[in-house]
Amino acid sequence: MDIEVFNQFVDQALEGVPESLSSHIENLNIIVDSFPDEDQLFSVGLQPGDTLFGLYQGVPLPLRGGNYSLVLPDVITIYKDVIEAECGSDLEVREQVRKTVIHELGHYFGFNDDELYALEKGWNQARR
Repeated sequence: MDIEVFNQFVDQALEGVPESLSSHIENLNIIVDSFPDEDQLFSVGLQPGDTLFGLYQGVPLPLRGGNYSLVLPDVITIYKDVIEAECGSDLEVREQVRKTVIHELGHYFGFNDDELYALEKGWNQARR
């Protein structure tokens, strides 16, 4: 898949984030890379060869104190080649990108796994 098309899928996923959340996004970069490296896999308890669609690296919003300033942006990385390898069509790629962006933004907002599940379910229902 062309990188421009993939980036459009990422942009579309971001456009679908409710304003109540998107208005709080700051100091965050979202990038596309091919594959996670060993350090990135290790940081989330995975081994080389394990599947990782995306990764959030930074300080979640609820953990930022009054002294949080002059820091590099947090980063969400979406792994293009990993997603493409797991999906059978452009439509599946777009849906997996959307799910991955939502999931990683959830980590940015400090949600635990149960909260992420509810968030993803709610966004899925809102899209219908």
